[in-house]
Amino acid sequence: MKQIYSLKNKQLFQKVLVEGKKIYTDYFSIFYISAEETKIGISIPKKHGDAVFRNNQKRQIKNIIGKFSNLNLLKKDLVIITKPNFYNFDFKKKEHIIINLLNKFIEN
Repeated sequence: MKQIYSLKNKQLFQKVLVEGKKIYTDYFSIFYISAEETKIGISIPKKHGDAVFRNNQKRQIKNIIGKFSNLNLLKKDLVIITKPNFYNFDFKKKEHIIINLLNKFIEN
């Protein structure tokens, strides 16, 4: 995922969490608001693993999102919070899950 698509600002991150619409799936809790540009933040709770594990999972998710060609069509600020059963899959299955999820956002 390119740096320009990264949601780094703490105030904007909190704004998406508080004011945004919510979607809950088996693997993620997703908060989003409409925006001019696409920004994505990824959060993995501390109780899901140590720092090395969490960073590894974030790297995998960012890599998958970076491969998604229609990212600029989203026009939303997203915060993705992972759930524990997401970690059980291999990379290809994770890629399939995330790409399908992003495609659903573009359709809506």
